[in-house]
Amino acid sequence: MLPRMKRALLPLLVVLGMGCAAAVAQTAKRPIRLDDMLAWKSINGTALSPNGQWFAYLEGGAVGDGSAVFRQTHGATVYRFNLGEPPLPPVSGLPPRGGIGGGTSIRFSSDGRFGAYLAFPTHAQQADLRKQHKPSEMHAGIVNLATGMQATFARVRRFAFSSSNPDWIAILKLPPAAANGGRGATAGP
Repeated sequence: MLPRMKRALLPLLVVLGMGCAAAVAQTAKRPIRLDDMLAWKSINGTALSPNGQWFAYLEGGAVGDGSAVFRQTHGATVYRFNLGEPPLPPVSGLPPRGGIGGGTSIRFSSDGRFGAYLAFPTHAQQADLRKQHKPSEMHAGIVNLATGMQATFARVRRFAFSSSNPDWIAILKLPPAAANGGRGATAGP
């Protein structure tokens, strides 16, 4: 009885297998569209903490907001912060100052307890600034890696952690808007 059952099941399995293969073959692959390309993300500006406990990188696409990511190397903790969107290139056609991997940066303190990054306004904020003919200004985020707490500082040009005292950070702020004829300062170093 068992050999007859095997003979009856074998054609059934073959037919089912062919039906599954036909269903998979009917799923047409579509060509890559512009939306797909704009959604691709790239990683730039990587950094490893001096103690090797944290890895950080800047993640962003061609359009839209990017992220500053701090990932624990020997654990599951991940902190993700909005980097905003780099400003559009100036009308003259020159490349933009700043941008993911350009004007933005990500670094660690010498003891690996703190991380910091530079960011731009979000995509929506950038659109509002363009409508108002206002410049885009970077800000800095400083992260306590033990707790994930973040402090932000507006109108920042660049920052540097102290090599002798990891609890200190120097922040170079943009000049006041009044010093530039009321127009503000441009983003980037």
